Amino acid sequence: MTARRTSDGSASRAFSADDLDLVLRAAAAAPSVHNTQPWLFGTEDSAGAGRVELFADPSRRLRHGDPDGRSMLVSTGAAVLDVRVVLAHLGLV
Repeated sequence: MTARRTSDGSASRAFSADDLDLVLRAAAAAPSVHNTQPWLFGTEDSAGAGRVELFADPSRRLRHGDPDGRSMLVSTGAAVLDVRVVLAHLGLV
């Protein structure tokens, strides 16, 4: 996720702050069970390589409605899918 790729496979530019903003906004808009949004994001920019981390947040799990955490993980998966779609749209590898 560090650079866009041109048609010949070479890098065209680095992952920008605008790219990161778009990725995070798309993931935050992902559907989740009862709109709990049971995920947390982490970002890192070391040596110019942007990085987004997405974690399930057990504190937002519905204890009675989702005792085994399956719906929480499905909801988190929806956020991951949104991230992947945006990265593909941006042409990031």
